[in-house]
Amino acid sequence: MLNRLRQLFGTGGPSVATTLQAKRTQPGGDVSGVVQVVGGSRPVTISKVVLGLSTKVCVDGDDTHFDDVFFARQALTGSFGLAPGEEREFPFEYLVPYEAPLTMIAGQRLSTVELGLRTELEVARAFDGSDLDPIETTPLPAQETVVKALLDLGFRILRSDVEHGTLRGVDQTLPFFQEIEFHPAAKYATMLNQLEVTFVAGPVSTQVILELDRRGGLIPNREVFGRFVVDHSALGDTDWKGTLDDWIMESCRRGGLF
Repeated sequence: MLNRLRQLFGTGGPSVATTLQAKRTQPGGDVSGVVQVVGGSRPVTISKVVLGLSTKVCVDGDDTHFDDVFFARQALTGSFGLAPGEEREFPFEYLVPYEAPLTMIAGQRLSTVELGLRTELEVARAFDGSDLDPIETTPLPAQETVVKALLDLGFRILRSDVEHGTLRGVDQTLPFFQEIEFHPAAKYATMLNQLEVTFVAGPVSTQVILELDRRGGLIPNREVFGRFVVDHSALGDTDWKGTLDDWIMESCRRGGLF
C-alpha cells in the first residue's frame, strides 16, 4: 500500500493523499485506490481532481536530459467546496493506456524507465501541486513472447529509454515511444552493434518495430527497420524464435554482412 501526504498551495492550504491497492499492472489494465483530500485552514473550491501518468522522456535522443511528461489525464471529480479540516475521499479505477511504457521485462526492472500515477488538484483553473506514486507495468503476453524469443536466441537486455516523437507508418496515440535495447547474441555479434525493439500495443494486436544497428557492411552503421503485427488471439500460432531469427539473418544477408 502506498500512502503519501503532501501539503499543497502553501501554509494552510488543502492536502492530498493517494492510496493504491496495488502498484503493479499491465498495459490496458487498471490501477485502483482512493484519493483523500483534506481541507486546510481556510475554505477553498477545488475545481477538479485529475489523475494521470508521469514518465521521463529523453530530449532529442539525449539519454542524459529528460522531460517529465504528464499524459493520459482523466478527471476524477468535478467542482466541490472544501471546508477547513474537511476530509473527502474519492475511490477510483484508473485505466492504463496500452502504449504506456513497460518498467519490467522478463522479471528484470528497467532502471532507466520511470512511471508513476500522478494526482493533481486544480484550484482557480490552475494546477498548483501534485502527488506522485510509482507504479510498475509488466508486459502483455504478446510483448513477453517476443522478448522471450529474443532471449532464447541469445540476445541480452541492455537498457530502455522513452523517446519523444512518432514512428513512421505506426499507429500511435501517445507522442512518445519506448525503445528496448538488446546486445546481440553471439551468432549475430559480428554483424550487429545492437537490436532495438519498440512495442505499440493495443487491445487486439501489438505492433512490433525492430531496428538493427548494423556493424560494418556496405554502408557502415546503417540501420535496418522491420515491422510486424502480433495478433493477440493467434499468439501461439507462430514460432517466434524461428521467425525472428529468419528476419534478422535475412536483413543481414541483404546488407552484405555475411
